[in-house]
Amino acid sequence: MVFLRSADKRRSQKKALCRPPSPCDGPISCLYSSCDAAAAASTSQENTKMTKDLLHDRILNFYEDAFDRLPWEGMSELAQVMSTGGLCVGLLDPVSNIILNTVSLLPPGFQLQLNVLRPRKSRRLAIANRTKKKGTFYDIASRSYLALIGFLLDYFGCLTEEQAGRYLRWADADLALAVLLVEYDLCFGEAERLPVPDPGSGRTQASLELAVRRAGHPAPDRIVQLTASVFLPQRLEAVKPLLVAGGTEVTLDNIYLLQGLIQDSNHAPQGTRCLSNKATDEGAVVHAMTSDYISSLRSHQDMESMRSACLAKAYSLKSSRLKQLDCGESCEHLRSLEMWLQDTVHSLYLDAIAMLPRRHGTNNGHIRAGHCYGPLGPVANIIINSIWYSRLCPLPSSARYDNNDDILDTLSMLRIQVRSLEGVMEAVRAMAPTFSTKDVVKSLCVTRCDITQMLRTARSSSSDPFLRAAVAAQHPLPAAISLFHKQLAEDTAKMDDLRSLIDTAGVLSVGDIDRIADLVNITPQVQPSSLQPQLHKDAYSIMLRKRSEYECNRKYFRSKVAEMLDKYAAQHPWKENIR
Repeated sequence: MVFLRSADKRRSQKKALCRPPSPCDGPISCLYSSCDAAAAASTSQENTKMTKDLLHDRILNFYEDAFDRLPWEGMSELAQVMSTGGLCVGLLDPVSNIILNTVSLLPPGFQLQLNVLRPRKSRRLAIANRTKKKGTFYDIASRSYLALIGFLLDYFGCLTEEQAGRYLRWADADLALAVLLVEYDLCFGEAERLPVPDPGSGRTQASLELAVRRAGHPAPDRIVQLTASVFLPQRLEAVKPLLVAGGTEVTLDNIYLLQGLIQDSNHAPQGTRCLSNKATDEGAVVHAMTSDYISSLRSHQDMESMRSACLAKAYSLKSSRLKQLDCGESCEHLRSLEMWLQDTVHSLYLDAIAMLPRRHGTNNGHIRAGHCYGPLGPVANIIINSIWYSRLCPLPSSARYDNNDDILDTLSMLRIQVRSLEGVMEAVRAMAPTFSTKDVVKSLCVTRCDITQMLRTARSSSSDPFLRAAVAAQHPLPAAISLFHKQLAEDTAKMDDLRSLIDTAGVLSVGDIDRIADLVNITPQVQPSSLQPQLHKDAYSIMLRKRSEYECNRKYFRSKVAEMLDKYAAQHPWKENIR
């Protein structure tokens, strides 16, 4: 496809190509960067302890506020329940999380110790009692801190405990706000995002469950289920005054109202509608057609306003420095971006593996040459590069092993992921020679390693991005793969067929693999060596024995995993598609 552009448009595109990505310079993480690695290491432990102490005191104040809003004079067991499992972890504000998590642990038929109609005690008496209770919540405040830190570490995978503590401190222990601040520093600031982490995603649910388990919560599934369930709008509207920042005092009637909401979540699959059934005169059941997560009680405008306030303060502090530090490769923000980018590449390979059939005959190409750079999207590139190399350089029959369809750990994919990342970074450098290392990393974080847009605007570049990428990634056939990518990029019909085939398939069939192989059957004009290393007789015998041992272990592990999944599914019937 040929696009006709004016001279002005071509000049503007060339300038855009040479310009660094849209600003996402990590205002919070850059405030704590140090060019002196030794000094940074020596103060890291001290800073972590100081942040922990400050956050713990702040969380302790949240428990005092939550306890003061609850009808403690009518429920003697309330303080004990709160100190046991009332974590301030969740996607609402900290105080609302404490209230909701505390009520969720109350048994449905709890007994009131005092008369329900007894009036609330005076404010002075409430403050005196709260002071006595302060020591009661010291332990649960510490466990809440651990859960908050653990969620950020698991959710992002590229933060240290010290960094996670900083974001929580800036967010005033508000987990959802802390996630938004981290995402901004990791170049998600310009993207259209949800106001809070998606409660229906497996990533959010897994991070939340791990976090509350580490904090010793007595019923971690209950918090996850309450967060991931969806409710009728009228149900959420009824509890909204109770579960927002600065909400109203909670009465005993409100406790029953919250318990009804929690009971609804106990019967709703995660990520699906939580429907209240209403029997009609004819005995039929009417189902509501709209629903939402409990986190929707926080509006997008409120979350954006709080995030903007934090970022404005961070930018103000950053600009007030008399001397801006340029730490180069040791910049803390750059290190965080690099770790996030490595995690992104890892997820791309998991997506590609999930699309391949169990026995697809491309394992050799996948491990040796399945890089993520090329003229298509990164996942599609991994697949077609693997198939192309497997068909061009097939293993001899004596070296094939048809049962290697299980991945027992991620270390086997580490080498190809690291080399693939080096290749795609070199491709960006070839197309944008003025980019610094930080600019390259930021651009790849924003696009999730998708360089197709840059390729469209850099076709007149004197440097060959495909060849430079293949050489940097130590591809077995750099010249051949470069020529293959060039020929494929020029065949728009074949590109469209490949996109259509890969994008529309959930899992590729063996027939799809053969179809892709036919489409990528482009003569490279570079003949690879047909010589394959031959094993010594004794080495070959050892290899066969190792394969037999591996097959026995594989069957054993698969049976145990299947048994564990069946048991977990029986214990958690509200979770779908576990296997």
